Amino acid sequence: MKIFKVIIVSIVLFSISSCKKFDIAEGTPECVEQLIKDFNSETDCITGVDVRKYEYQGGDVYLFNASDCSVETGNEIYDSECNSLGFFGGADDNKIINGEDFSDAVLISVIWTKQP
Repeated sequence: MKIFKVIIVSIVLFSISSCKKFDIAEGTPECVEQLIKDFNSETDCITGVDVRKYEYQGGDVYLFNASDCSVETGNEIYDSECNSLGFFGGADDNKIINGEDFSDAVLISVIWTKQP
């Protein structure tokens, strides 16, 4: 009977953990979805954390925004193949990403927001 209870508890815990939903915009590349899941688990902040999709240098890029948490390092930007293009902002207020001023980027949408 004890083994049966352990099995039931394990199934319930697995079901709860596997139901954790990430409301990531449809059409997001799989590798970006994985980066978001990693970002979610690695970021201690509960609010002010999101991922924004921009059109930049003729393609889609993703800004991983944790500005409330990462004032010193800035926010990392990836292309649609998950190559890091650099860090935006930070202590030195960097605005040059991939050799160009990121102010030229056009915000398309916020594709994910961390839920408390």
